[in-house]
Amino acid sequence: QAGCRLQSVDALSRLPNRPSVAGRSRKERLCGAIRARRPAVGLSQEALAFEAGVHRTYVSQPEHGIANPCVAKLADLAGVLDVEAWQLLREAEIAYWSPVRLRRLAR
Repeated sequence: QAGCRLQSVDALSRLPNRPSVAGRSRKERLCGAIRARRPAVGLSQEALAFEAGVHRTYVSQPEHGIANPCVAKLADLAGVLDVEAWQLLREAEIAYWSPVRLRRLAR
């Protein structure tokens, strides 16, 4: 996993940074999914980072929307959170494509 570094939110273009109905981008929702699951499994940022084999700031920055983890590290973090990486991405996507948003697009 060499070369797997945090990328600034502005530089990461894989998930479009368009605001959703609630005013939060997909990236912000992904960060929210990570942030919501960590205390749910009883882990501090330090504990999650240790278990995933990363520095604490690698957990802190995505949780605050400052940066996004690469896919490999997202998978490591998800594994410690007892979910699959796709589940975190799915939560972000479901929140983005809410029924309200779909109704607005159908107009």
